[in-house]
Amino acid sequence: MNNYEDFESYFFADSRQFSFEVAEKFDLFWQNNELGYDKSGKLIRTNKPRKKPKPDFDYRNKKNKHKKIWNT
Repeated sequence: MNNYEDFESYFFADSRQFSFEVAEKFDLFWQNNELGYDKSGKLIRTNKPRKKPKPDFDYRNKKNKHKKIWNT
């Protein structure tokens, strides 16, 4: 078995587990409240919940989003 086969078997075996862990941590992140600072400048967790973006949220530049290209 050469190095390429070792890498391939290792990468594809763990990719599903890694994807699952990333999705789980993403959900946990949005379940926590927002972070903020107290009067002395210390980082604290506030009482305000985080607002999770909609699944169909478009992260592209909004100026380019509404630009239409006409075929002539």
